[in-house]
Amino acid sequence: KVARLLISYRIREIVIWANAGVGSEILINKVYHLLIGWNLFPPEPNAKIEVMGEALPNLPCYLSYRYE
Repeated sequence: KVARLLISYRIREIVIWANAGVGSEILINKVYHLLIGWNLFPPEPNAKIEVMGEALPNLPCYLSYRYE
């Protein structure tokens, strides 16, 4: 269902936010592997993946997965 919705609405970016703390990096990794496993986007080099904030203790971290 999710893959069909993303393709039919031509969504080109998914941004996942997680509160900083224990397990936030694990959560981001799990979401990343789900996106790859669903084959929602064309494979690299068209895909751009950015993960920010997991090293900063007081800020949320996010994963941005997009393609052009």
